[in-house]
Amino acid sequence: GVWAIQSQGGMLASAPRTGAIAWASPRAGLGRFVWLDRDGRRRDTIPIEEGQVVHPAISPDGARLLFTRVANASADIFVHEFAARQSRRVTPGPDFDEEPRWSPDGTEIVHKTILGSGTVITRIRHAGSVPPVELMRNPEMLTPLAWSPDGRYILVRRNVAGSGFDIV
Repeated sequence: GVWAIQSQGGMLASAPRTGAIAWASPRAGLGRFVWLDRDGRRRDTIPIEEGQVVHPAISPDGARLLFTRVANASADIFVHEFAARQSRRVTPGPDFDEEPRWSPDGTEIVHKTILGSGTVITRIRHAGSVPPVELMRNPEMLTPLAWSPDGRYILVRRNVAGSGFDIV
């Protein structure tokens, strides 16, 4: 699979099958992801729209980068096509959309939307031809963590006020 790490020092996404690593430093607000090889040598810079970029995830086939861009008190999810060197917004609108996760086959994305009344977990077809599907709405904070390997289930963390986190 593909894995990602986020810390105060930056964000990392890796595609073990290809050995490629995409890294965003704390200066990611400048709008750059950088490809590094396994020896740490810079291979390429991925041009993306300026803003704070977080939650990078490389698609299961290694052809696309999924990320959240935060700007002007809002957040949207983008997909960057490596071959075309172009990004497109997947979640337009004023909502705060973040924490995207690829489905195991790379055809769908699940993410959370933060609203004043809580959180919504939504599933989107990558191609965008089908309207988004709301999977779960809750007054507490919800975060999608992972898909099951067969794509039938989504692991979600729920932040319960006063008691910590639940896995739902």
